[in-house]
Amino acid sequence: MLELLKDNPWLIVVAMGMAIPIISIVVGTITSYLARVHQAELDAGLKQEMLQRGMSAEEIKTVIEASASSRGKSCAPDSAARQQVS
Repeated sequence: MLELLKDNPWLIVVAMGMAIPIISIVVGTITSYLARVHQAELDAGLKQEMLQRGMSAEEIKTVIEASASSRGKSCAPDSAARQQVS
């Protein structure tokens, strides 16, 4: 194996060129999966806490819908906020 690399050092560059994107895709996929799992755990904890407090199903539905709609929204950038104040 080492003899092959000594005779053809360009194989290292080719191997790295193939390995880096594959590793990036795997890490990105795992990170996305773990983020979804964590969000599901937080949602389940929130629902459990609301049930323990004795909230009605309608109140829980209202809270879940409000939190789901606010996830997609983000705060305005600082520059936009400064322009509105002026």
